[in-house]
Amino acid sequence: MTMRQRPPITHAWQSRLGLVEDTSIPRGRADALPVHAHREMQVCLSLDFPGRYAYRGRLHEVPAGAVSVIDSWEPHAASDPCDRDRLSHYVVM
Repeated sequence: MTMRQRPPITHAWQSRLGLVEDTSIPRGRADALPVHAHREMQVCLSLDFPGRYAYRGRLHEVPAGAVSVIDSWEPHAASDPCDRDRLSHYVVM
C-alpha cells in the first residue's frame, strides 16, 4: 500500500491563555521540520502518536500522550520517529 504525503490540517484559535493549535496529520512517511524558534513558550500535547525534538543539543523522544515544553526563542526541530500508519493529532498552546 502506498502512503501519500498530504498536508496537516490545523485549526487555531485565541484563548485567554494564548494561541491554541489543534493539528491532524494524515498517515504518511516520517517527516521533519527545519530548525526554528517561537517568540512564546510552546506547550505541546502529543495525543496519539510519538514525536521527537532536536532541542538544546540533544534528541528528545516524546511518547504518545506526553506533554513537551519548548522555551521561548529556543531553536528546535520536530520530527516523526517513524512513518505514520494512521491519522495522528497534537495540540500546541
